[in-house]
Amino acid sequence: MDVLFNNCASNQTYRSKTIQNELIEVCGELTTEKIVNEIKDADVLADEATDCSNVEQMAIVLRFVDNFFKVREEFLGFIP
Repeated sequence: MDVLFNNCASNQTYRSKTIQNELIEVCGELTTEKIVNEIKDADVLADEATDCSNVEQMAIVLRFVDNFFKVREEFLGFIP
């Protein structure tokens, strides 16, 4: 990113709200992909809860033992 921002023309900052949202989305996808790749062989449990507007949502939180034998928890998101 530094190379892109330092080498672009002065009127091209690539920092509009649309670009920022795209960058955030890409970072989220890459983070989720990395977490999923780390836990592919783990056991998975699921549960759901109903919010105040009666919408059932399942929180995706992964608890697993990583390659260094540390227990980790990673939040991935909510699924309605």
